[in-house]
Amino acid sequence: MEEKKKILEKLYDDFLREKNSIQEKIDECKNKISEVNSFIDSIISIEDSDFKFFSPRDVETIYKDSLEENRKLKLLYEEEYKNHLRKKEIIENRLKKIEILLVNPDDMYELEIQETERRRIARDLHDSSLQNLTHTIHELELASKYIDKDPIQAKLELVSISKNIREVINEIRSTIFDLRPMQFDDLGFKESVEQLVNKMKNESSINIIFDVDDLDLNNKAVLMAIFRIVQECMNNAVKHSDGSLVNIKIKDDGTTFHIEISDDGKGFEVDKVLQNEKENHHFGLMILEERVNILHGTIDFQSEKDKGTNINIKLPLDYLRENS
Repeated sequence: MEEKKKILEKLYDDFLREKNSIQEKIDECKNKISEVNSFIDSIISIEDSDFKFFSPRDVETIYKDSLEENRKLKLLYEEEYKNHLRKKEIIENRLKKIEILLVNPDDMYELEIQETERRRIARDLHDSSLQNLTHTIHELELASKYIDKDPIQAKLELVSISKNIREVINEIRSTIFDLRPMQFDDLGFKESVEQLVNKMKNESSINIIFDVDDLDLNNKAVLMAIFRIVQECMNNAVKHSDGSLVNIKIKDDGTTFHIEISDDGKGFEVDKVLQNEKENHHFGLMILEERVNILHGTIDFQSEKDKGTNINIKLPLDYLRENS
């Protein structure tokens, strides 16, 4: 109980710091908007007689470029301001949930699972769908320029846009499906992992060798959390290692559930990547650590440049069963 309370208090402090940081950005945006408004007002208010005498043109014409630039800048600041307000509202809602859980720390497990899943979904959408949509907007702008001068080129651009939109739809469907794979409830842990392996084999040229034990737990949230750990490790190995072989071992020795995933790829500097993620709030290895920590497990990264990567995870079965 005391340990759970400490974790909740740390989570609360982290969110509180994030809220304060967002509030600073909100205040900064408000100041910038105020400064731009003052500048625009100062230009528009130039109406003294000397100015009119020496210049027959109006203020809007003389300062057209400067006014247009500052009005665009104001719109950007206002959009940034709205985004920060939305983020602040999300953080405040999470703080309220934690305040409730501090009264009853036994209910915190679901919150931790939800937070980890939110971060995974945000990362997936940012890395694929949002980038593709941004690219599609640029293509639409290009097609609009061609529409009168070169209709054939405009049609070619529209065909490309149609293809991109279909890809985004498929990516979003995949993300929604991954929230809870349907086969997970029907087939169980082992078969779900095997299907995941076969899916990745079909989508890439990499060779995947696997040896998977089953895991029977009543708590589906715990099983799903473990499945996500395996999925994240496999995604990293298949998509980012640039290797030709991935070896997966998932074994139950009676007291510990072992997950070991290795590849023969390009490797990376573990400490450097982790430090970079912490400084820049990126997703990746930190998500894996969070998932494992939630389940009271340990994770060890072993990697060297051009010598591949090995990820070794140990999950205590006693804890997993207690929470089932």
